[in-house]
Parts: sequence; structure tokens; C-alpha cells
Amino acid sequence: MEKYYLAALAHYLGMAAPQKAATLAALFGSAQRAHQAGKGAVRRLGVSNALVDYYGSRYQENFPETLQAYCQDHKVNIITRNDACYPFLLQQIYGPPAVLYIQGKLPDNGPKFAIVGSRKATAYGLKAAKSFARVLAAADINIVSGGAYGIDGEAHRGALEGGNTTVVLGGGLAELYPPQHKKLFGEIRERGTLLTEYAPWEAPLAKYFPFRNRIIVGLCQGVLIVEAAQKSGAMLTANLALAENRDVYCLPGNIFSPTSQGTNGLIKEGARLVDTPEEIQADFSLPPKKTGVVKGREKSLFSSEPAGLNAQQKAVYNIIRSQEYITLEEIVIKVGLTIQSVSGILLELQLSGNIIQEKGNRFLAT
Repeated sequence: MEKYYLAALAHYLGMAAPQKAATLAALFGSAQRAHQAGKGAVRRLGVSNALVDYYGSRYQENFPETLQAYCQDHKVNIITRNDACYPFLLQQIYGPPAVLYIQGKLPDNGPKFAIVGSRKATAYGLKAAKSFARVLAAADINIVSGGAYGIDGEAHRGALEGGNTTVVLGGGLAELYPPQHKKLFGEIRERGTLLTEYAPWEAPLAKYFPFRNRIIVGLCQGVLIVEAAQKSGAMLTANLALAENRDVYCLPGNIFSPTSQGTNGLIKEGARLVDTPEEIQADFSLPPKKTGVVKGREKSLFSSEPAGLNAQQKAVYNIIRSQEYITLEEIVIKVGLTIQSVSGILLELQLSGNIIQEKGNRFLAT
């Protein structure tokens, strides 16, 4: 029962919990006695009046019992820093969470790697995130991300195809965000791990998401930034990784795309440029595993055109690959074929999944 009292203290303290929850429990000899002391307990820490008032506004006498019942009903495990299963690497960061709420598999000390990036990702970024995650997960590397739209979601999906994945949430387990990922979160709950430091009923507030990024970094040996604008959560994650002495990898991106400005900038500053998941896998000293991927199709993002294309299809495909978001008219001029012929080839390439058509009748290689 003590862990539920400690979780209650952490809930009342909010974002001060990593530094204050265990101290408060130690001051009273146990989390239970600290909880029983009510609002006045936190004054003993010599904290600001604002934190005392915040603690008091969240305090509920029966919170530990309510929390215990919820966890039992919803198969939620709570682990604290004193538990053997608390992730070792996470213990080493500045401000490790006082408690972790977990649905699904309990974390272990096996290799973990984060893949994060823009919510407004391009088709290139989405394909890369899924591809890297699938290959690395198949090598028994747990892929960690934040469950958001865009890169995060594709990384989780790719990881599920290859192996295991962990979502670090920016709110409680009773209100998963984004709600459109309900099915994805359900699959991860069954086969992977949902993890958060927030009590189940805590809403996914905007201020929590940058704060939770330290957990993504803390769980992992390294981080891959797939696509990121200059000012973004992914760039914050990269900076946190550097501060915590984690390896930072970046995927090179289109110089004209805003979501590549952050990643390309990190590469200039010394982050490691990668174009194959095997490069990352090698740093974990793990032998390559069979992934079920057709040989040559996922070896490199800079690989040759897909197999099975005829000469005209190859010509059109290579033009699109070399100039993203190219129009039909531009392709006709470059390839030297009639507009009717090019239109037919574009349809064939779309049906085979080698290109996609985006807004403005522009084409992009997948």
C-alpha cells in the first residue's frame, strides 16, 4: 500500500514530484504518514507558498485507496525508484519520475532506442520512421516514442511489426492522447508497454509533453530524430539527449522542408547522420536479424529504384525521387514523353506503392 501513498504525494506535488516526493516521504518516515499529515506536510519541505497551495488544491484524503482500486481493475502496475524493475538508465537522469504507471509489459533493462519527430511529417519521414523501427525492433531493441501523430505513431507501428515498443504518455492512462490512436494504444497495451508518470485521471496538458520527453530520453541508449522543425518537441528531445550523454542520430532531410531544418541543423552540429537502421544496430553490438523485408528495398534510403519497373517507369520514378513535390508538367518536360504516357506511368507507380500524389497535383517517391 505504501507505493499508492507515494503515488498520491507525487500527484499532489505535480511537476515538483521528481525532486520532492521521496524527500517528503522520508521526512515523515513513510509516504503514508506524510499523506495523513495533509496539506501541512509539504510546508515541512520549506517550499514556496504557491507549491503548498497547489498541493492542497489536489489533496484528497481517499486518493490512495481510489488509486489502488483503479490499478487493480485496469491492470496497472505502479513502480517506484526503490523497485528492482525501475529502469536503470532512467534512474541516472536529472529528475527521474518518483513513480511510473504501467500497462502491458513491465520495463526491463534490455536495449531501448527512441525514434521521434514531427507531428506534421512528410511521406518520406513517415516511411523512414516505420522502416527504421521495424528493423531495430526485429533485432530485439525496444522502440520508445511518445505516441503522437506523425513520426511517433509510425515508429510504434513499425516496431509492432518487428518486435516491441513503449509509449511514454503526456497524461494519465484513463485519458489516452491522441484519442485517434486508441486502436494503436490498444495493440501496444497487449504486446508492448504504455508508461506514464501521471495518475490515471490526469489530463494530457500541453505543459506535460515537453516534461515527459526526459523519460523518453532516460529510458534509451540513443535517439533518432527523423524530422523536426527548428522549434519543436523533437528538437527539445535531442537537446535533452545530449545533456544526458545519449547518442543522437539524425536522418538527412529535404533542404526545402521546414520539418528538416532541425535535423539538418543537428547534423551540422555533430549529430550522427544515418541512412540505414543497420548503422544504429551496429552500435548496439547486435548481429543483424532476418526481418522479412525484401532484400534491397529497405537497405538504404538512398538505394536504387525499386525492382520490377520497366525503362519508362524507372525514368519517371528517378525524376520524382530526385525532385520531391514535382508536378506532372515538370515530369513531362524532363522525361520527354507525352502527357498521356506520363499520366499512365504515374498511375501505375501509385498503384504499386512507389509514389504518392499530394496536394497541388505534386508527386513524391515513397
